[in-house]
Amino acid sequence: MRFLLCCAILKLVLTAAPPAAAAPRAADTHRLAEAAAVFHAAVRRWDGAGLREAAGITAGVRDRAPDWPAAHYWNAVCEFHLALRDADHKDKATRRAAGRRLDRAEAALDRLLELDPSHGEGHALLASVLGLRLAEHPLTAAWRGFRVKRHEKRGQEAAPRNPRVWYLAGCSFYHAPSILGGRDKGLRYFEKADALFREEAGTAAGPLDPRWGHDSCLAFLGRIYEQQGENARAARAYRDALEANPHNRIAAAALSALGNKEDEQ
Repeated sequence: MRFLLCCAILKLVLTAAPPAAAAPRAADTHRLAEAAAVFHAAVRRWDGAGLREAAGITAGVRDRAPDWPAAHYWNAVCEFHLALRDADHKDKATRRAAGRRLDRAEAALDRLLELDPSHGEGHALLASVLGLRLAEHPLTAAWRGFRVKRHEKRGQEAAPRNPRVWYLAGCSFYHAPSILGGRDKGLRYFEKADALFREEAGTAAGPLDPRWGHDSCLAFLGRIYEQQGENARAARAYRDALEANPHNRIAAAALSALGNKEDEQ
């Protein structure tokens, strides 16, 4: 009797367990690595054509390997950055396209976290996407605000040494009202992220490992230091941003403007 009961329980467990995801094909692994390389080159120059190319490649890999978390991660990263780029345009049609890209990023991240609930950077990215949605539609704060905080917390708990987790949270606080922490809290997150980015830079990166965000993090640090009147620290942060990425136009323009201010004094 006990043996039959154990067999029944085992059968129930095996039936309920989700099937193991098939390993991605070598061709898809190669294509996703190619997309990651295209993305890294494009994001440094803020090149829309390159970002769109990377997004197209990742979408194809995602469709061929729907149970591969890495494919959903990289597709979400590409769509997220394209949404940020499109949102800067004055053209209304392009700004509407940014919303559709956020939809795609959110869907990719939801699927990623279904497949890998402990993906810390996935949680952080989803919090950022939801935060952008919240800024666009403030009346959704009642339900989106809770999700933003929940995913931020899960990201930090799952990946406390991942610099992008803290960088993305810093961006959220930087743009948030002062009552929610504002730039002072954002500064602490950016400084923590900067330290972790420097730590990450000392490790070897695989073809699918993300390596984005450090120069933007340093540019944000420069902005906050400059707003606090700490021009020497601001200049150093802008120079570090340009050392990390010589194509960072925000840091280059800010450093030039800061130099002009000092010349006028």
